[in-house]
Amino acid sequence: MSHEAALHNHEGHGHDDHGHHEHHDTFLTKYVFSQDHKMIAKQFLITGMVWAVLGGLMSVLFRLQLGYPEASFPWLESILGKWAKGGQITPEAYYALETTH
Repeated sequence: MSHEAALHNHEGHGHDDHGHHEHHDTFLTKYVFSQDHKMIAKQFLITGMVWAVLGGLMSVLFRLQLGYPEASFPWLESILGKWAKGGQITPEAYYALETTH
């Protein structure tokens, strides 16, 4: 038997274990620090959708203030705190929402 044929002959081993061990990924290595292009695409898609929703919510807040400039929305103060004193978005917070959006 030639040297090459001996390398490819698996009958002489006598067992099926070739030293392969299964590697179990942790949550961080599988989903956060993945190097798999399919997982990276999913991360990109999910992140884009999250930021689109947050940007949309910011847009709703400052457009609400634009649509009803004299109205007071007490629930805004519970969400934005000092940036919506008296239920109206302060000018500084308005500009911050507009810029972040």
